Amino acid sequence: MPQLDTNYIRSILYHDPIWSVYALADLQPPFAEWSRWYVGESADGPGVVLLYSGLEPPILMTVGSV
Repeated sequence: MPQLDTNYIRSILYHDPIWSVYALADLQPPFAEWSRWYVGESADGPGVVLLYSGLEPPILMTVGSV
């Protein structure tokens, strides 16, 4: 199920803001409607999966320990 807590997602992405800059931009209003976020936890810490459907083909990006 998609994660809707953008503050939590942002906190995970800020662990590596340079790698995550694309995903951080997709939290902004012009792109957010096309973004689906999934959050997972492991022994190594949290991670985020972004599915962005505003482009063709859709973009899948992972950040963190997922």
